[in-house]
Amino acid sequence: MIKCNLATLLAERGLRITKVSNDTGISRTTLTALSNNTSKGIQFDTINKLCQYLKINVNTLFIFHPSEINYIFESVDEILYIDMTVKYRSLIYKILLETCIVDLSNKNDDNPIYDLTVFIMDGHDIPTSFNHYLEFDYGNEWFETYYFELPIIFRTDFEATLLKDLQTQLNLPTNAKINFNVEKARLG
Repeated sequence: MIKCNLATLLAERGLRITKVSNDTGISRTTLTALSNNTSKGIQFDTINKLCQYLKINVNTLFIFHPSEINYIFESVDEILYIDMTVKYRSLIYKILLETCIVDLSNKNDDNPIYDLTVFIMDGHDIPTSFNHYLEFDYGNEWFETYYFELPIIFRTDFEATLLKDLQTQLNLPTNAKINFNVEKARLG
């Protein structure tokens, strides 16, 4: 995974995209896409201008983490699970996450409020309906360390994407306020 660190670099320096655009000649559209990590590519000239302007080198502008995360949703006994595959360096890990949602809303609330927690399953608690559950035992143990040591820019992006997908999967209203957490295995 590669992320552009431009938003953080601009915030640290108190710079706005408009000023950087005016000073460098790089379009606001390009800078916004880089800042939001929605850009599909970048010209070497743009990298060069940004590095010179911000007085940094390329490894400060971009952050690399040697992993890729993919997941699918599976429902078992009315519980939504996230069956995840993480490619880390040359290894592949299988991870199973359990979702737990609590409606905190009052009937009179215009905007519903939910607590949505995703638990990294303990290998002993994996439902037997997952015929590949033995793969999860080691993967989940490994993921507890990996996930919480991910650079914040990757963790934030992963959580935002997962939350959006979970909101759709669970049919939660778009105006809902959701308190979202990823936690280690649930006790008891």
